[in-house]
Formats: sequence, C-alpha cells, structure tokens
Amino acid sequence: RVMSDFLRSAPGERPEAAPAREEKSGEAGRKSKKHKKGPKDIMEASIFDHVRKAQPKDPNKPKKKNNVKRRQEKEREEFKLMALPVLDVPTHQTRAPSSADLLGSDNIPSGMMCLAAVQEVDKYSVLLSLPGPVTARVSLAEISGVYRKQIADGKVHDLDPDMFKIGQQIMCSIKDVNHFFDSIDPLEVAEIPSDDPDPYERYLHHPNNNNKYGRAMLATLRESYVSIPGAPGLVANMLVMGAITAEEDHCWTVSLGKGAPPGVLLKTRTGGENPIIGQPYQFAVLSATPAAVQLTAVPDAVAAATISRGGVLDIANLVPGQRVKCQVEQSLPDGLYVNFNGLKGTIHRYHLPKTLARYEPGHFIESRILYVNHKTKCIALTALSHIVTRTPFDFKGASVGQEVTCKVVSVDEGRGVVVQLLPEAGAAKGIRVRGYIWAKLAAEGDLTETYEVGNTIQCQVFGLNQLDGVVVLAHTKPLLEAKYPSLSSLSPAMKVSGVVSAMTPTKLSIHLTPRIEGDLLLADLTETLVATPNHLKKIAESFRVGSPITCKVWQVDQQVHQVRLTKKTTLMSSHLPPIVSYGDVKPGAQAHGVVLVVHGATLIVTFYNGVWGKLAKAEWKAMSKAEQAQYHIGKVVTCTVVANPLATGKAPRKDKEQVDDNIFKRPMLEITFKTHVAEEEEEDEEEEEEEDQQEDADSDNDEQREDGQEEQEAE
Repeated sequence: RVMSDFLRSAPGERPEAAPAREEKSGEAGRKSKKHKKGPKDIMEASIFDHVRKAQPKDPNKPKKKNNVKRRQEKEREEFKLMALPVLDVPTHQTRAPSSADLLGSDNIPSGMMCLAAVQEVDKYSVLLSLPGPVTARVSLAEISGVYRKQIADGKVHDLDPDMFKIGQQIMCSIKDVNHFFDSIDPLEVAEIPSDDPDPYERYLHHPNNNNKYGRAMLATLRESYVSIPGAPGLVANMLVMGAITAEEDHCWTVSLGKGAPPGVLLKTRTGGENPIIGQPYQFAVLSATPAAVQLTAVPDAVAAATISRGGVLDIANLVPGQRVKCQVEQSLPDGLYVNFNGLKGTIHRYHLPKTLARYEPGHFIESRILYVNHKTKCIALTALSHIVTRTPFDFKGASVGQEVTCKVVSVDEGRGVVVQLLPEAGAAKGIRVRGYIWAKLAAEGDLTETYEVGNTIQCQVFGLNQLDGVVVLAHTKPLLEAKYPSLSSLSPAMKVSGVVSAMTPTKLSIHLTPRIEGDLLLADLTETLVATPNHLKKIAESFRVGSPITCKVWQVDQQVHQVRLTKKTTLMSSHLPPIVSYGDVKPGAQAHGVVLVVHGATLIVTFYNGVWGKLAKAEWKAMSKAEQAQYHIGKVVTCTVVANPLATGKAPRKDKEQVDDNIFKRPMLEITFKTHVAEEEEEDEEEEEEEDQQEDADSDNDEQREDGQEEQEAE
C-alpha cells in the first residue's frame, strides 16, 4: 500500500518523504553509530532503492571522484597558478585594437615578462634596456636562483664581469615597478661589503633610474619567474631561460625553474663559451621529455630557432624573445595588426625596419615576441633586424655626454620627438641611427610648437637603448649647459662645484649636474684625527642642504657610477702634480697623499684614483714615537716615489707580517717622506755632468798639446 501510494503521488510531492528519512537517519546517526535498522527503515530504504533503479542514468553526468583524486587535482591547479601566474588569462586579444601597444613606465604591471638587452654591468647589479623609455635594474641576488644560493652560502660576493655582455638579449620578469631602496631584501644587502657606506644610495639619483626620488624598476632573471613549468609546454625550437647548476663529464646541468625537468647542455653545444655556475642563459629547446630537456646555447642555433607556422602556441607558453613568422592582417595608425600560430598581436612602427606604408595585408614578417601584457591581453612583437638576428646594435661611436646634431623627423604628441642623427655626428652613410627625445628630456613648452619637422637641433646623448637601437637624447637647458655631461668628463684632481643635496651621518651628497651626484665623506672635510661620531657632527654643522660647495674629484668609479670627492685643505691648495695611475709615476716624483693604514711598522698612503704607496719599514722604525704619532689616518703628507714595481715589471712586495691579505694584494708604490731625495739626485746628476765636461776639456787640451809638438818637430 505504501509503495502504490508513493508511485501514484505527483513528482513534486515525492521528495517530502526524503527529508523525514534524512532527518531521522541523521538523528539516529548522532545518537549511536551502532544503530540497528527497524522495519520502517528497511521499508523506506527499499522504496528509495526502487525509485533510484527506476530512474534512467544520464550518460553526460560526470562520475564522482574520490577524495584523493579531488585533492590531487586541487593541488595541481594551485601549483600551476603559483608557478605561472599568466595561466589565469585564458585568451588573447581577438579583435584589432585602435592602436599598437607601446610600453611605457605607466603601463607595466608587476610580474610581466619582457625581452631586454644588457645596458650596463657593475659589481652589484645589471642595468637592462626595455622597450621604450624604460630601464630596469637586476640586483645581484636576482641573477638566478643558483647564484642566490651561492650568495647565501658566502661563496659569491660580487658579480662576475664575464656573465653578461653589453647588448646581450635576455628575458626578464618585472619584479617591482616602484621599488623603494629603504625596503631591501636582507639577502640583497648581504651582497654589499660592510665597509661600503650606504651602497644602494648611489642608485637613487642615477640617470637611468625611472624616478629620481628613490624609486627604480626592479627586474629578476631567476628561472622560477621566467620559465615554463613542466615538459608538456616545451616544444622544439622554443626559447627558455635557465641557469647553469653544475658541470658533469660531458655536459652542463641546467635549472629551468620549479616544476620543470632538468636541462642538459652538452659541452659541444655551448658555442665555444665556458659557462659559469649560476649564469643565466637563454637556450633553444632541441627535445623535451618528462625526464630531461635537451638544450643548445650555440648563438646561431638560438637565433635561428623558429616555431613553425603550423604549430599552435598558447599564451601560457609564450615567452619573450621567441622567434615567429607572423602575417599582416591590417594596418593601424601607428603599427600593424598581425597573426601567428593561432595568436594575434601588434607591431609598433618603431619596431619595423621599413616605413609603415610598405606593409600590406598578407605580407609575412620575421619577428620576435617583445612582451606579453596579461593585464590588457596584448602581445607585442618586434621586427627590427638586430633583435631578430640577436646581434648587438652598432651605435657608430655615439657615447653618453656627447653633443650631436640631429634633424627632427616627427613629433609624438605627449610622448616625445623622433630625430635622425646627422652623418657628422657619428652616423655613417647608409646606416640609420635613430634618436629619440622623450618629453621629460625635451625643452619646455608644447612639443608640436617647439619642434618643427625638418629643423636641425643640438642635443646631448643621455643614454643608449641597447634593445631598441635608439640613442636617447636630452634637449633641456640644464643638461646642455652642464660642465660635466657624463662621468667620463670627470677626472681625478679636477676642481668641481656643486650643491649639497643630502646629508647622512657619514657623508654629504653633492649635486654636480642633473645626472651626476658625488659623495663627500665627512672625514674628507678635515685633516685632523676623527676620533668620535660627535666630531663628525661638528664638522658637518657648517653645511646645509642647498649650500654651494667647491671640492676636488678624488676617485671616479665607472663600474658602480660613483664619484668620490675630497675637500682637505692641503689637497685643495696643492700645486704638486697629482698621482692618478701607476703607469704615469716615475721615481723621484713628489705628490700629496692621505694616510690610509697605520699598523705596527706598516704605513700605507693613498693617492688619487685608488693608487697606493707604502713607506719602507726601516724609515718608519727610524722615527721617534713622537714623530710616528703625527702620522694618523686622514693626514695629508708629502711623499716622494722611490720605486714603481709596476713600471719595472716586478711584482709588488709582500711583508711577512701582514695586516690584511686583501690589502697587500693590491699594487703599491715604494715611497718615502724625505723630500730632499730628489734634490740629492739632481745634485749628483749635476756633479756627474760637470765631471764629464771637465774630462772632455782635459782631453781637448791634451790633443792640442800633441798637435803643437808635432808641428814643432815638423819645422
């Protein structure tokens, strides 16, 4: 009866029995786990079993997965999102945009991967040229994951200069768009020697930084940020970033990032180079399996690696620098809209080797991926020949600080001015050297009114964009009138004038030009012994931010873009020829130096530009204690060079009792404090000359006597 009543009831009324059963079964389950089913429970269970059997199965309904498989899939999805953030962008731009995308400092999202070129390399970082007016700095700890571990282990303290070459193309990931230098990772601080005061402060006012108020765009080359996880996304002729991890008998092992199989680089595929442990490379994939990835680093093979038109790429495995063959779909006001391997992107007219009018729909262009903006789902490509062939651009002798003559080609309203360097400025005939004046480096006023197409203007080279192959020019009045346009225009012992721009407990920052800042240590303001920090405070009381100051250049370090100044009274008024290098020093030369080390019987004096000299121990021991006490650290002394080991080819001497091994490894001059040494040598030379003259006169008299005797005998 119950069965027949249930089957006769309407479908909407049937679920009424289910809640009662679920509620009862739930209560029974909470009361006791060993609840025995009664007759009523058995009857209801049999009824619902009959109903479930009577309903037809849906073939499209997915099967329920057990908890283990469900958890594994969830972890796999979370790992993918963590390892490759771009996977959350399922599609690319499918409709033609109104204009071609051009990278700028205002539209770069953090985490974006971009093609870059090495612009500068110093001890602690690498400066990269990105497309457009953008530069990014890679700190020592962000070179690679392997190099980062070596820094943490204390095996590496500075950057190997052989790791990078100027103009080398490399793939990077933007780590921080607006980075403040007062919040640095402890691992990054560990890479700087402790005796270097405020090492990162010298980057604050560097001209290549994007913001002069202490911000800079930071990038990373670590393989976990610029790689594709897993072998399924790797195909032949694809470019990948990796870092050398170890050397084996016949190959090098390569780290391709988290989740990716290890890479294998045979020693015959290095292109004749000897890789360095931790060195980042951009490889071409030969074959990929879940166990290993075969790679090649031969420059010609990497440059020629092209994904075929038949292969379909996904935005998840699309890396900057990848070479593809694209087809023009339509022209845009400032570029081209192209398609390649199932994807679509844009090429800005600045990245076309020919004029925009020469490209028609259907034309094929050899190009490379420039960057992928996942925020706007835009893929930008480049067709410049030096980027496609992966060769450094030849700027034909243009250098930073050089004054050049340019011709205005076009004006981009709100962005900048396109110019052409004239042949007399260093550009050879038949080779186009483009220049660009960004709005922040242009003269005041409206760009369209200030710069007329065809006019000739005088500019100053502000920088060289190694990726775009463009000379960045400045046309502002302060830069054009600057006495020191670049670091190369400064030389040791030169008098310079500037303004105090910042003050710290240990030094003053001197603003020399809009692009050059110098460091003046407070200890270089006095010749007295600096015993306490309070003494330094008293020295700095006479200076304020904005105060004008005149000082001398003590040392110029091109590698770290650092200018050290001095204002010691004796050095400022010295008329002795300065010692600025070991090669120009001859024995007997006199110069002023500063006492650097006094320890036991060792006294070391430093001259301009890092030239060191050492006093003989015998002379130091011959002094009384009162005389020795006069020579304290920071005192300016008059020295006479006794010998120059580097000039004679001899290696610098080492004493048995050493203060520090690193100090005595440096080349040193042999000096003395006796100023009469040179006078004695001159007197000796004069005496020798007089003796030679006397001998010549005597010999002449003897010859005359002999001639007279011969004449008398003949008569």
